Amino acid sequence: MHRFFPLPLFSFYKMVRKNGGIDPSKLKNTPPWLLKIILFEPIRWIELALYDQKISQHQIEKSPLFILGYYRSGTSYLHQCLVQDNRFGYHSNYQMVLPEIMLSTEKKLLPIFELICRIFKLKDSVHRVPLSFRFPGEEDATMTTYLDEKGAQWGYFFPGMMNEQFSKYVLFENITKSELEAWKDSFVYLLKKFP
Repeated sequence: MHRFFPLPLFSFYKMVRKNGGIDPSKLKNTPPWLLKIILFEPIRWIELALYDQKISQHQIEKSPLFILGYYRSGTSYLHQCLVQDNRFGYHSNYQMVLPEIMLSTEKKLLPIFELICRIFKLKDSVHRVPLSFRFPGEEDATMTTYLDEKGAQWGYFFPGMMNEQFSKYVLFENITKSELEAWKDSFVYLLKKFP
């Protein structure tokens, strides 16, 4: 799989066009995405040049542990408990929001993001706690923030496709073999990036 192309801005445009535009209630969330896509594109290319081969060759030695459950059922709390044990790795909210540049920017940008969260007393609207980019992130959202069309959370911007995305990329129903293999390739690539 060639990871330099398509360009993220083109991928986002393709999703918008395919879905007849962005849901009006989600338009306020579009500028940060567009800013992220445009601002960090040169860094994405540098990160791919520096790390893509290493990531592709990396072997995951231990089987991952997946926490599955319905919304508001305690999965995030369980996740928080498990990551207290240093034998478990996880990816952070920072890595979830900026997966395409996390390896080359996290040490410098994470403290700045944390400072902004503290100064402005930002809240995590989903988990109803103070926002921290150090907290564990969610892998299904990471594929969407990576602008992968196989991300399960695209329904957030495009409610009309929520059922199809959920069916294919969460339940793995009504999915072709080639779509499943492409999803696995994308998901495993992301897993290999996490420490």
